[in-house]
Amino acid sequence: MALRRGQCDRTRQVRLVSTARRVMQLVGLAMVAVWLPLLLAGISSLRSRGRLGDSDVLIVTGPYACVRHPLYAGLSLTAVGLGLICGLRRLVLAGAGWLVVTRLWSIGEERKLVERFGARYADYRTATPAVIPDGACLLRSCRGTRQR
Repeated sequence: MALRRGQCDRTRQVRLVSTARRVMQLVGLAMVAVWLPLLLAGISSLRSRGRLGDSDVLIVTGPYACVRHPLYAGLSLTAVGLGLICGLRRLVLAGAGWLVVTRLWSIGEERKLVERFGARYADYRTATPAVIPDGACLLRSCRGTRQR
């Protein structure tokens, strides 16, 4: 039985939707593969220094050598990645929205950090991206050479 023109168009549309869904899932998987480890490394780095937020030392090693806010970025973008994998638009929007909220929140945090650590934090803020890490720095961190 031969396919009519309308049936061919629908078949093509189904294939395009299926391909787009797979691409989104792969993008989501890549996001989770990058951001979840960064989130966990950020938590581990802070926890090893006592209660979260109470360190008397400016932390600029580990994931903090590559990005100033690995917890905010990691949680937000892991959520976006999981939303893409599962096809949940609300989770994608929630993750993106949380990234915006935490970025705005971090502006106030950074003012306090400048007051607390002075020029050292100001220099760190100038040299280190806020949310999206420097790829070369991440690669160096993976190889164990964390020099900036």
